[in-house]
Amino acid sequence: MTARSERTRPTVEPPDATYTRQRWVPQYKIDWARDCDRVLMEHGAVNGTAVYEHRYQARWRAQRLIKLFQDLGMHERWELAEHTERRADGWAWSVEYLGGDR
Repeated sequence: MTARSERTRPTVEPPDATYTRQRWVPQYKIDWARDCDRVLMEHGAVNGTAVYEHRYQARWRAQRLIKLFQDLGMHERWELAEHTERRADGWAWSVEYLGGDR
């Protein structure tokens, strides 16, 4: 390889996301999933702080986190349980760790 071809070669860098199961996962979601996993492994459950008007909204949030864990290969579906809880002004979600060693 000549010095000239080295100078004209374009530089490359890794993407700012991870490609898993035919979808791109942005880095901020990966970071969020890792934070949630740390809390999950330390305490056995992770709770959402937002309160939703409808139960299905809270349930979808818990399912979204579980799906993200699966897509990133962090947990299997059978290891996790979703929960919704009635709050004074709506519904909140949580994900509980059921499987394996902590």
